[in-house]
Amino acid sequence: MKRASKVKADLRLALGLAAGLLCFSPGRAQTAITAVTTTTATESHTTDANILTGSLSSGTAAASATFAATSNDLQVSTFTAGTGTQSAQYLYSATSSANATASIVRRNTTGITGGGALANENGFSTWYANTSTFSLKSGYDTSANDVLLGNNLYRGSDNLFVNNNGQTTTPNQSNIERIDFLFGSLSTLGGNTISAGITANAALALAVFDRGVVNAHDPFHIALITGYDGSGNPIYTSANIPALTALATTSASYGTVNPVSTFSYTLFRDDNNEGNNLATWDANTETSSQGIGGVVFTLADFGITGAEINAGLTIYGYSVMGADVTTTLSNLGGTNYTNPTFYPTASTDASGSNVGGIDLVAVNGIGFTKNPAPEPATYGAWLMGGGLGLTGWRNWRRRRSVAVTSPAA
Repeated sequence: MKRASKVKADLRLALGLAAGLLCFSPGRAQTAITAVTTTTATESHTTDANILTGSLSSGTAAASATFAATSNDLQVSTFTAGTGTQSAQYLYSATSSANATASIVRRNTTGITGGGALANENGFSTWYANTSTFSLKSGYDTSANDVLLGNNLYRGSDNLFVNNNGQTTTPNQSNIERIDFLFGSLSTLGGNTISAGITANAALALAVFDRGVVNAHDPFHIALITGYDGSGNPIYTSANIPALTALATTSASYGTVNPVSTFSYTLFRDDNNEGNNLATWDANTETSSQGIGGVVFTLADFGITGAEINAGLTIYGYSVMGADVTTTLSNLGGTNYTNPTFYPTASTDASGSNVGGIDLVAVNGIGFTKNPAPEPATYGAWLMGGGLGLTGWRNWRRRRSVAVTSPAA
């Protein structure tokens, strides 16, 4: 009778262990991207008026540049995050429903002045991989709302959230406070673009890439869009996700390697109050060479549990913002991107807590998929099998100890 009771106790222990593992959620720690595989996609863009190809000149400063004859995108096919037994691989699918359908540049347009070191100019700076100063590897995107969207390691933004870089001759600051990447079909509400969202999946992961030097990549914040207010502005809170949080990165978050090795690039400045029209870039021959680092975020990193995902959670998109914004989710949403209390307007390109110099790579709005991505039922079977195996092992040990007798004296 006692033995039967012991077996039942062991079974309860095994079931409890399996249940506990099923409820376990990893800590909220984004993971550095350590390796990337790529492919080159050649796109026609014959119907996309935002892409310029061939030899062209800017209408502002008559700066000429030779763009690729077609729009060559160096796309991320897969990437690996973490190292050793803790590493995981993530996949890109061009047809995934978890790829953003729009991106929105959010600016604080209050108090814009003319040129000068302290000007909060209505501009946008970009970089393109090159073969020489003005010979670029891809087509040139003339829309600030498009230039960071999609999957292309050949282009990105420069000093995206810098409000004041202290320069008068070549100012590269702007009044950009946030970039929103939207999932699902689009519509409008209150004059703003909103999205229908996608159904959350435990395998979904978001990646952010920054052009820069190892151990000197720029920090930023990232938050999930959980809905919209009555005027169509994103919000970041949800009563259905009590542990939801915005995530902050540091230079250390990118790890100790650049998964994309050093390459040459050219900068283009749009700082004459041109807004989101990048077609009339200002003369700029600044070139340099750097690599690309990256960070990946899972839904669990944001505080979302498996139970919340299984309940049919909808994700509407996500936002990338400077390192100096508030971490209070309720204060991030609505029109608070125009409130310097929550989105400070003194972000610099120097080191420190208010740094805004991230050189965001145009690999955004993509729902990468973890590989492999077993269903929750599969996880349960694994864990249940492990728990029952533990019970069997303990029973075998007990029977063996009873069968073995002491050697004769």
